[in-house]
Amino acid sequence: MNRLIRPLPLLVLLALSLVIAGVNAARTGILAKDLASTGSTLLPKGVKAAGFPEVMAALSNKSAILLDVRPEKTYKEGHLPGALSLPYDILPQRLEALKLNANDHYILYCDGGDCHSSRNAARVLSGFGFSHLAVYEGGWEEYASRTANPGAKR
Repeated sequence: MNRLIRPLPLLVLLALSLVIAGVNAARTGILAKDLASTGSTLLPKGVKAAGFPEVMAALSNKSAILLDVRPEKTYKEGHLPGALSLPYDILPQRLEALKLNANDHYILYCDGGDCHSSRNAARVLSGFGFSHLAVYEGGWEEYASRTANPGAKR
């Protein structure tokens, strides 16, 4: 009998923590099926998703500044025309050097697919006061596959 009573407080604590976690997930609206259906993490609050048409429009009318958050070496191998290099792994240092205006419109991208660097960079930029951010979820992969000149560097 004594053996059964010892683990009881642990089981109660575990059950209570599972209930609390479930309540918090329901309150925030984040459910496991929602994350699974998107295949990726959610965009940070206030950050919009940009598709290929929005990126092409921004390129033609210069309505947003493109930020490539992939590593510098990858950027040099090919990037969207006019994109600035802002590698996620050195973002704070590069951000200071670029002297970007927090009120301008920016579209961030990385490789696309399973790459989440653009979302993570958007979170960081939001923390620095940038409020007009969008993430091009198709990223370099989609752009390169849908354009005639995928290695464009302008």
